[in-house]
Amino acid sequence: MKTLAICFILLLAASPALAQSNCRLARNASIDLNFDNAGGVYVPMKISGTTVNLLVDTGGAGSMLTDRTVDALKLERIKMDRSTWLQMFGGEVLKYYAQPRDVELGGLHAPSLRMVIVPVGHHPNFDGTLAPDIMRLYDVDFDFANAKLNLFSQDHCPGAVVYWTKDAYAQIEFHVDRVGHIELPIEVDGHTLSAAFDTGSSESIMSLDLAKRLFDLDEKSLDFKAISNLPLHTYRYPFKTLKFGGVTVNNPDILLVPNSVSHVGDKFILGMGILRQLHLYIAYKERKLYVTPASADSATSLGVAANSSEAPAFPVSLHCNNPAMEGQFTSDGPDGFVTARMTFDINTTPAAGAVRVTPGTNSVCTVRAKEGFVIRSASFAIDSRDTDAAITRELLKHVEITEEVAGDSRPGTKAFVFTVKATDATRGKLVLDFPVSYR
Repeated sequence: MKTLAICFILLLAASPALAQSNCRLARNASIDLNFDNAGGVYVPMKISGTTVNLLVDTGGAGSMLTDRTVDALKLERIKMDRSTWLQMFGGEVLKYYAQPRDVELGGLHAPSLRMVIVPVGHHPNFDGTLAPDIMRLYDVDFDFANAKLNLFSQDHCPGAVVYWTKDAYAQIEFHVDRVGHIELPIEVDGHTLSAAFDTGSSESIMSLDLAKRLFDLDEKSLDFKAISNLPLHTYRYPFKTLKFGGVTVNNPDILLVPNSVSHVGDKFILGMGILRQLHLYIAYKERKLYVTPASADSATSLGVAANSSEAPAFPVSLHCNNPAMEGQFTSDGPDGFVTARMTFDINTTPAAGAVRVTPGTNSVCTVRAKEGFVIRSASFAIDSRDTDAAITRELLKHVEITEEVAGDSRPGTKAFVFTVKATDATRGKLVLDFPVSYR
């Protein structure tokens, strides 16, 4: 029986000499990754034979169970020492933990675990969280393209971990704080920030206060888009690039939240909207992150470049959020006429390369021109080449698509904004073409 490292680290120490001598990776567990409608990822864990679903949360202070799950499993609530109380995103303080027994995760076993108790309101779609107190004892491999969370032994030759591709990859050094949080420097539109690597956050988040201070932003600008289903004064803004290590994400999807709500201060939260576009291997012992696009052969289609500064083929861009996706334009007639295609998964878990839309989460797609160019026109059309036309027509009864124009006729300022909204819980796939004319 394999033993979960949090209790006995025998598994990690079983054959270090062999691992070091041939540099081969030793995989201890391969666990199915599941995606919820908000973009979070979760894995199954068994507690005394009962399966619970845990949000994978690299930004968590400790692995947790919701109070609802604690009650269902009839676990005792134990008060923590005051010095170990935990403050949540938003300011709430956690004071109790439980000690579930007979725990199994991906074939790894532990006789018991200490897990903090969290109000279910913080994670209403999950039974708890899997946090760095467990994960940091392994190398953790997020293979989003194949929906797998792999746990590897840390006994291997330094750097000999990129098993999934022969292509270029980014290698990024990071800092780990005392509870296992990963912090790394990033750059947003030329400004360097300290970022928390947080798979527990479905969105990448920056304090609105910090954004105003660094970028001299004005909430009255037409580029600010208020988010109606989130707290007052929460916005999105069309940043151009986010960079870390050798990775560049174009038109990153970043939520701007007042610090009075988020309590993130000057820390940037690097969340799943960006992270799920990547294949991520966390070598906690080396303090290094190894990164390629989620599908290492399709960096361009995701708007992510590893160790590359290649310019796009056309001077226009299509950026959609939830998660952040870049449309790829192709020529559609004479010079200055191009079309991009985008897939929207309505009320379903988004497939690779698709955008998520639910009644509480709209997708906003923005068409822009590079500096020195002007968009003359932009529109959308229903594309039913790969879907049943009758099914698409029926789905459109439950979807609203709106268009607005931002900016003016000056080069580089005009943008066309398309919003896709689900009016109810009807499920389906919608494909839109975005024909654009520019000069």
